[in-house]
Amino acid sequence: MTANYRIARIIGDGGIAFYIQDVIVKPDYQRQGIGTQLMDKIMEYIHIHANNNSVIGLMAAKGKEPFYTRYGFTVRRMTPRQRYDHVVEN
Repeated sequence: MTANYRIARIIGDGGIAFYIQDVIVKPDYQRQGIGTQLMDKIMEYIHIHANNNSVIGLMAAKGKEPFYTRYGFTVRRMTPRQRYDHVVEN
């Protein structure tokens, strides 16, 4: 099976600022824990490479708040695409 049913990217400077981009799982594959696996890997990478008080941001579709809040993200601005921030504290 190819991996074209999911994607996740992280952009940043590798230490202070990180931006999680395009955490997407095709609808036929959702609710199988794939998004959770992607976010777990992204957060693992961030916690290994982030400095104390690094900032992690992302934008998410409305209705996805519970998925991201369990990773410590909080809503910062109410827009059609929610912006979330999370600060790493070592």
